[in-house]
Amino acid sequence: MSVATLPRPTESLAVVRTKAATPYADVRRPAVWLLAIVVVGLGMRAWWQLDAPLQQDEFGPLYAVAERQVTVPGTPPTASDPLVPVAGLEEVRERSVLPYGITNPFPLYHYLLYGVVRALPINEWTLRLPSLLAGLLTIVGIYWICRRLLNAEVALVAAAMAALDPIQIGTSTLVRPYALANFACVLSFASLLGVLRARSLVTATISMIGYALSVGLIGYLNPVLLLVGLAHAALVAYQQFFQVASRRATRTVLWLVGGGLGIALLMPEFDYFRALGAFTSTHRDYLAGLWKRPLVPFLMHNSSFLIALLVVVLAGYIPWRTWLTGEEDGDAADAATPRESPEVLWLGRAWLFLPQLLAVALAYGASQPIFLSRYLGFTTLGGGILLAYWATRQPSREVRLVVVGAVLAITFLWGFTDASRGYGLYTDSFFKNTVALLDKTDERGSWHEGDVVLLRAGFLESDFLADEVPTANRARLEGALKAPLTTLYAPKTPKRIETVRLSFYRRDRIENSAPALVRDYSASDAELADFVKRQSPATQFWICSHHWGRQEFLIAFVPWLADQLQWDVSVARSRRDAERYFDVYTDSKPDEFLDGLTNAAPRDFNYVIRVQRKRPAGIYTLGAFGAAVLPNAHITVPTWLASEARTPRLTERPELDAATSEGELK
Repeated sequence: MSVATLPRPTESLAVVRTKAATPYADVRRPAVWLLAIVVVGLGMRAWWQLDAPLQQDEFGPLYAVAERQVTVPGTPPTASDPLVPVAGLEEVRERSVLPYGITNPFPLYHYLLYGVVRALPINEWTLRLPSLLAGLLTIVGIYWICRRLLNAEVALVAAAMAALDPIQIGTSTLVRPYALANFACVLSFASLLGVLRARSLVTATISMIGYALSVGLIGYLNPVLLLVGLAHAALVAYQQFFQVASRRATRTVLWLVGGGLGIALLMPEFDYFRALGAFTSTHRDYLAGLWKRPLVPFLMHNSSFLIALLVVVLAGYIPWRTWLTGEEDGDAADAATPRESPEVLWLGRAWLFLPQLLAVALAYGASQPIFLSRYLGFTTLGGGILLAYWATRQPSREVRLVVVGAVLAITFLWGFTDASRGYGLYTDSFFKNTVALLDKTDERGSWHEGDVVLLRAGFLESDFLADEVPTANRARLEGALKAPLTTLYAPKTPKRIETVRLSFYRRDRIENSAPALVRDYSASDAELADFVKRQSPATQFWICSHHWGRQEFLIAFVPWLADQLQWDVSVARSRRDAERYFDVYTDSKPDEFLDGLTNAAPRDFNYVIRVQRKRPAGIYTLGAFGAAVLPNAHITVPTWLASEARTPRLTERPELDAATSEGELK
C-alpha cells in the first residue's frame, strides 16, 4: 500500500466521529410548531365539549354568579325570566356554599367567573372560557419548561401530549377551577426551576416570589392540588444532591421561604380548610361508601399514560434501522445522539407519581375521597413529559418521527374511550333534556295546577341539608341544589320544585339494593313528609332523577311517597302498551309494597317520571278496618276491587297518557 492510499489522520478521525455520533439537529422554527399545537389543542377542546350542556358539577359555580331575574315575585323562575349576574361580589361569596354547605370566604374562581358573566353573555362556552384559556396556557407552559431543561423537540412533543391528553381536555371544558389550578401548577414548577437554576441571586429571588404566588393560587383554586408540594420537594432534593455545590444551600433556603410565603397567602382560607376537614372526618364512613377504592381509579386515571407507554416500550424492541434502510443497527453512520437529561426524567416522575401515591395513601389511610381525576388532573402533565422524553430517545430522526406519531395517535384515539377520562372527571347530567320534557307536560295538558317537581339533587350535599348544614346557609344550598332547573335551563312555565335526598333509601322496604347508601332518614325527612301530606289530592308529582342508581332510588322512594300520601299510586313509564303504569300498592299486605315494580326494567326509569293517584285517599283505611273486624277479608277484597273499578285516572285527557314514548324520555 502506498503512502497516497493511506487515510489522513484527520480524515480517519472524522469518519470515526461520524460513525460514533452525528451532531443532534434540533427542530427548526419551534414557535411555528408550538402555534400549530395550540391550535390543535383549541380545536380538540372546542370540538369535544365546549358547547355541550352543563354537567352536574358546573351548576354550583353557575348558581354562585348568576340567577334568573323573576318578573313575577314569589313564583319559580322560568325561561322567559332573564338570566343575569348576581348583585355583587358579596352575594357571590354567600352563594359559594359547595361543598358541604360551608361558605368559602374567598372564592377566587367564582370572582373570576363573575367578571366573565358581567362582560359576556351567559351560556355554555362563555362560562367555560376561563378554563379553556387556562388549558391552552398550560400547553405553552409545558413547552417552556421542557425547552429550558432540554430542547425544542422534547418540548414540542410534551406540549402535543398536553394538547391531546383526554383529562387535560376534560378539565379545560368544565366550569370548574381545575384547569386554572393545573396552569398554576405549571407556573409553580416553572418558578421553582427559576429558583434552582438562576445564575444570579436577584433572578432567583424574583422566581421565589413567583413560586409563592403560584402556590397561593393553587390553594385558592384547588386545595387538593397542594399535594404537588411533594413533587416540588423531590425536585429540590435532586438539586441538593446532584447540582452545583455552590447553589445548594441558597436555593433550598429560597424554596423554603417561597413555600412559606405561599402558605401565608392562604391564611384567609385556613378556617375554611379546617371546616372541610372536620366535615369529612365526621362523615368519613358515609363518604367512603360513595367512592370506589383508589386502585381502579388509579389505573383509569393513568390509562392514557400506560397505553402510550406501551407504544414507547414496544418501539424499543423494533429493529427500525434494518426495516428502514436494510442496514444493521450497529452501522448507524447517520444516526444522531439525542441529548440526555436526568433532570427531565426526575421532574416527570416526581410530577406524575408522587402526588398520586400520596393521594392513594390518604384515600386508604384516612378515608378521604380525594382520588378523583378532577382533583389530580395536573399529574398527567408529568406523564406527558416522560412520554415526550422517552419517545425522542431513538437516534434516527425518521424513527423518532414514527414513534412520536404513534404515541400521539394512540393518545388521541384512546381519548374516545371512557377510561381515558379517568375517574370522577365528569358527572353527566341531562337537565337540558329534562326541561324539554317538563315543557311537553304543558303542551299535552298533563300538568295540573298544584303539581310539584321532586328533584333528586345530584349533589351529595342534599343528604346533609336538613341536619348538618349551618342554618344561615341552608337557603343558599337549597338554591344550588335546584340550580339545574332554575338557572341556565329553566321551564317555560312556573313549576314548584322540591329537592329530594340523593340517597333516599328505607331500611324497612329495601334490602341489598345499595347497602353503602342505606341510611335512616326518618327524622331528617320529616319536613319533606309533612310537605307531601299537605298536597292536594289532585296533585301529580314529577320526579326528576339524573344520578346513578335511578332504579334503586325510585324503587325505594315511590312506596314511601305512596305511604305519605296514603294513595294507591300509578307511576307512568315509557311504554305505549297496557303496561304503561306501575301500580304501587300500599297498606294492603306486607309483601305487596313493591308488587307493581316486579317486572320493571332499567329502561322504565327515565329522567322524568309521573306519579299520580289511582284510587281515592282513605280507601285502604277502610280496607284495613274491614280486615281488622273480619280477618277473613271477605269485605276487604270487594272494597279493593270496587275502588279500582270506580276511580278514574286524574289526567283530564286519558288519550294523552300514552303520548310519551320511550325515545322521547331517553
